[in-house]
Amino acid sequence: MDRQRRPLLRPYARMVTGSIGRTNVAGLFLLTRSNDRSYDGVYNLRQRRRTGPEFEHPHHGLHIDLMQVSGDLLLTLQEIDRRLAAKRQELDKLNEQLEAREEIPVLIERAEQERESAIERRANLARLETDADALRERVEELEERIYGGSVTNLRELTAVEEEQATARRELMQAEESLGPARLAAEDAERAGEELTVTLEEREKTWAESQPKLRKLARSTKSEVNTLETERTGAAEIVPPSELVLYDQLLFRRHGIAIARVERGVCLACHITLPLKEASRLRRADTLVTCGNCGRILIPS
Repeated sequence: MDRQRRPLLRPYARMVTGSIGRTNVAGLFLLTRSNDRSYDGVYNLRQRRRTGPEFEHPHHGLHIDLMQVSGDLLLTLQEIDRRLAAKRQELDKLNEQLEAREEIPVLIERAEQERESAIERRANLARLETDADALRERVEELEERIYGGSVTNLRELTAVEEEQATARRELMQAEESLGPARLAAEDAERAGEELTVTLEEREKTWAESQPKLRKLARSTKSEVNTLETERTGAAEIVPPSELVLYDQLLFRRHGIAIARVERGVCLACHITLPLKEASRLRRADTLVTCGNCGRILIPS
């Protein structure tokens, strides 16, 4: 906008971001007033160590507390990070629900395995029952020969009796194995039926909720992208050294890197600051951290 055509503005300070050639000017201030033909003065936050924590613009008489501005920048960044973390967590939960569809193929495979197992166990039961029936017939046949009088030779009778005794023992063993085999077949069939019912319920639930979940996930992803863009812009304004410290504390302190100080008390850990530390906070031209919790302190 041409300076002659700019509207008259009240004295103010606002953050600007952008670049001049290859020079990043994030974190600069554009100072403007109405009675000096909108003279623009640019001051870099990183010069605070030479100018002190507070300075007065030479043309405007505008008094600026750089530490307060820096604190406000970090608080803004922390609020964006808080919202971004909450949205990311919400998106993760939605993705988990969408990925729950993967459970359905697993249930299908398990149901198929139980069906095959039930078939095998039922076949095993049928084989055992056939063997038991054959042994039972054999025992009856041998008993008929023993007690029917068809065998008159003593040696032959003894051999038939021994064979009958062996067949009876095998029959008892076969009959004892029938019970567990029958229970195993019934359990496999019941498990297959339960899995089939569960599978039908999950498929129905998935079909009903999937469109809504996908729509909500897309909306949440869009919000995450917007917040990430805001986060990038806010981070560019913060001096690199302060941003490094902030990011480290954000990770170590579970999303809360900045703490306000009210009446000499850190509102994050609720510990009263020592007088020396409180005095340093009021006079410092650099960030001050809490001696107890380590968070960056910002005066209220």
